[in-house]
Order: sequence, then structure tokens, then C-alpha cells
Amino acid sequence: MRLAVRIAAETIIATFLALLVLYFVVRLAAGNPLAGLGAEGVITGKAAKELRKLLGLDRGLLGGLVYYLEGLAHGLNLGYSLLYSEPVSKLVVRFLPYTLIPVAMGSIGGYAVYVLLYVALGERARKLLAPLAYTPGFILSLPFALLEWETGRPSPLPGREFTKAVFYCVTVCIVVSSRLLYTHQSGYLLRYAAIGAPVWYERLRLLRLEAPHSIVYAAVMTIDALVEGIVIEPLIGYLGLGYLAYRAILESDVPLALATLATYTLLAAAILAASEAVAIASDPRLAGGAYEAKA
Repeated sequence: MRLAVRIAAETIIATFLALLVLYFVVRLAAGNPLAGLGAEGVITGKAAKELRKLLGLDRGLLGGLVYYLEGLAHGLNLGYSLLYSEPVSKLVVRFLPYTLIPVAMGSIGGYAVYVLLYVALGERARKLLAPLAYTPGFILSLPFALLEWETGRPSPLPGREFTKAVFYCVTVCIVVSSRLLYTHQSGYLLRYAAIGAPVWYERLRLLRLEAPHSIVYAAVMTIDALVEGIVIEPLIGYLGLGYLAYRAILESDVPLALATLATYTLLAAAILAASEAVAIASDPRLAGGAYEAKA
């Protein structure tokens, strides 16, 4: 019970601080998103004032912080999107599954590929995927984006075609599997011992012993792939939460940017907390600091 309380407390504190930093970065970077519209004569005077109120931008920086925290507590109720003229909470709920499904399937597939290559090839697997381990996910998605534009199928216009989802899933799979195989440089001595083992069943035995650590690392890789979706999704024209966040940032849609990026922050915190709990349940020694000692 004490361990569960500690994990929950650490997660809540870290998440709260991350959300605070997120708010100030977005608000200060965005400035006044209505300034351009007013300069062009699209909205002026009273109309601009009413729109600022609707978007939750009329309270100043600190007043907006209170509004932001209250909105998070009430389910991302952070006002209306300047781009889509809808409550941002509804937009997040609508777009989120289209990101979570391919990322989750790609992460699971990536872990499975990692295990298969790890057991079957050992050291050769690391050498095989070494060039991919440090390659950003959006670079890995470029061939899929070029294929879309070259063939026209699926359409290069934004959408949710099945082929786009498959491209996205494959990109995440490559990201997770290659980084799991290659980037464990400290604290993962069992993995390196397994890679150098002469027979596949010895590698598998040591892999099982090291599973709690790889679960945590796989969670980190999943979060990386999730966040990289902010670039990957617009690149391949896939309408998910990443595409929504990209448009919000690009167009200075403050309520939508805050809602989408806060969702990413909350997802990352939940994934990390869950993976840590699973790892500790698998190996109770980690609760006493064995994990840190190995690192």
C-alpha cells in the first residue's frame, strides 16, 4: 500500500509541475492569437472581446492559469477552439482514439519484434537495427509520406484511411523495437549478457529475468512514439490527436494547444506509472531501489 501511495504521489507532483510549465510555455509563445484577425479587419472591438472571453483568453496570465487548472479538473473544459469552433474537450475525445490505437498496436508489435530478434539473432540484431535506433520517428515515416504522394493511394489529403493507420503503426513498431534493442547502455547488463549468449534459450532465460526493466523502457519508448506523432501525423496526413496538436500550435489556437498537449502529458504520466507498477509487481526487489542500484 505504501508503495502504491508513493508512486501515485510522485506521479501527481511530476504531472502537476509539467502541466504548469506547459501552460506558461504555450501562453507566452502564442501571444495574442486574435491580433492578426483584428489587423485584417475580420474582428474588431466588441466582437474581439467576446471571442477572447469565449476562448478563455480574457483573464490575463495568472487568471488564465486558474481557469486552465479548473478546466483540467473538469475534463479538459478549456474553452472553444479558434480553428474548429467547437469545445476543445469534444475535439480531443473525438481525435484521441485514432492516435491511441495505432500507437498501442505499434508498441506491442515493436516489443514482440524486439523479443523475436533478440532471441533469434542476439548481437546481430543490435547491429541490424543500429542505424534506426537514433533516427527520429518522423524521418522513418518519410518513405510512407512519399509513397502517398507518389501513388495517390491513400489520398495525400488529411484523412483516416486504413493504409495511413498501417503506416503509422509500422513507424511506431520500428521506433520501439530498434530502440529497445540498441539504446540500453546502463543498468541493463542482463540484456547485454543475453545478447552475447551462445544459444537462443539462454538469451530467452535472461530476457525473462530482465523483463521488469524492459517493461519500463518500453513504456518510455511508447511515450516517445506518442509525442513524435505530433510531427508524424501531419507528415502522412493522418487525422489523430497529433495532427490536432500540430494545427493548434501552428495557428496559435491556445485552448486547443493546451488541451491536446495536456492530454499528452496526462497519457505519459499514466503510462509511466502503470509500467512502474507492473515492473515492481513482477520483481518486488525494484521497490527497494534495486533498479536504481543497477543503473
